[in-house]
Amino acid sequence: MQFARNMLIIALLLVGYYLLRIHWILRDNGVTNDYFQWRQNHRRFCQLIAAESEPVLKASYQRLLNGLYFSLITLILAVLFSL
Repeated sequence: MQFARNMLIIALLLVGYYLLRIHWILRDNGVTNDYFQWRQNHRRFCQLIAAESEPVLKASYQRLLNGLYFSLITLILAVLFSL
């Protein structure tokens, strides 16, 4: 129970971190976005990955997106195991 609660806290922090990084990258690339419109930010970030021509940046952005997916899955599992 304590382990699931700790994983829940860590997963929440990671999700917030990845969403904030996506917001910063979009802002640095000149895309206007909002902190609370995470679905539109996700869609724009996926479009940015597809349009990126430099392979190093494209891989870095894809790792960031994979980290977001992994932390969301961890968050869901932590909620299920804490019940």
